[in-house]
Amino acid sequence: MTPAGTHAQEKQRPPILDTHVHFFDPLRPTAPPKPKDGKPLPRPVLPVDLKRLASPHGVVGVLIVEASPILEDNQWWLNLAAEDPFIVGVIGRLDPGSEDFEKNLRRFAKNPLYRGIRISHNELKAELKGNLADRLKVMIDLNLALDVNGGPDMPADVAILASKLPKLRIVINHAANLRIDGKTPPVKWREGMEAAAKQPNVFCKVSALVEQTGQKQAPRDVKYYRPVLDTLWELFGEDRLIFGSNWPVSNGGAPYETVVGIVQDYFIAKGEKTASKFFLGNSRSAYAWRPRGTKEIKNSRHKMIDIPSGTRLQSVNSRPMHSDCDMHGNVWEWCEVKHIRLALQKEKQAFSAGPVGLNVATQNAADPRLASAAIHRTTVEITWDPRSSSARLCWATKSQT
Repeated sequence: MTPAGTHAQEKQRPPILDTHVHFFDPLRPTAPPKPKDGKPLPRPVLPVDLKRLASPHGVVGVLIVEASPILEDNQWWLNLAAEDPFIVGVIGRLDPGSEDFEKNLRRFAKNPLYRGIRISHNELKAELKGNLADRLKVMIDLNLALDVNGGPDMPADVAILASKLPKLRIVINHAANLRIDGKTPPVKWREGMEAAAKQPNVFCKVSALVEQTGQKQAPRDVKYYRPVLDTLWELFGEDRLIFGSNWPVSNGGAPYETVVGIVQDYFIAKGEKTASKFFLGNSRSAYAWRPRGTKEIKNSRHKMIDIPSGTRLQSVNSRPMHSDCDMHGNVWEWCEVKHIRLALQKEKQAFSAGPVGLNVATQNAADPRLASAAIHRTTVEITWDPRSSSARLCWATKSQT
């Protein structure tokens, strides 16, 4: 059962677009050769793994951020995205100093799911001395964004680049990887962030918070992160801060629910409008991603429906498209659903949504979880555990009592 008093907060939760996730498959065509020492290959980390964790928390989509220097991995991630509308875009990895940079950029940018590239601070510093600004002008023409990853001294150089290319949208990754210790941030980091924030084309991704504590079990209490979050809020305001988890790297500091919960506590307290911008709206401003499978995702309203135990659920006119099974034995089935009807026994009322896209997860997890759903105009995202005795909202291929 959900602890008493949490429903009110859950009803205020805005839909989430996670702008920083990584996927990996050791068997992809571009993967390095199998180790000769007999060590097993690392397990794949794919969208189905993240959906199981993220959907119950209102995550409606993700952006892949690529770290691999292998050129054709850009195409592999695009192929992965093409197969799953949960992925709204890819931030690729190209060397801006390469002779073929513009050629490769134009090649991948032909795919509308390619929303930008990420470079390191070292690349930024090296190329700032040369013609980096001229090379990156093509990104403006292609409506792409530039992610920059580096340490606490990186924002000052981002400010320089942003002033040279005021029409290029630039996103600072991981709040510049500041070490978080619950104390007031260092002056040098703040000064660099302040210089970057003065450029209206610079955004800051609030991500990797738990990793930057350096603790295997990062604190859950938002107070520990408040000195950093307050500074970012003061400098960037409600329009240029965006959410990212850095999953699965974030697992090294805390589970996904903790990563989301920390920033939910902070931004939901600032009001529905601010929270909607932080968790979804600002990411569209930064990356110009397009919703997939629906005409629109409403980012200003988020409706949750409480359903009493014993409610009978019925789906109408559903057509299975494909199903898959992940490493945990969870069955994921994508269906095209024309209409959903929920008959609420006690209240004698019906709720319908259609046409909708529906993601159903039949979970075999050891700990039963309440089902949840985020309804965004014509999109319904649902996770369902048939063993739960009560639910927020759930859907089944047959009546469930």
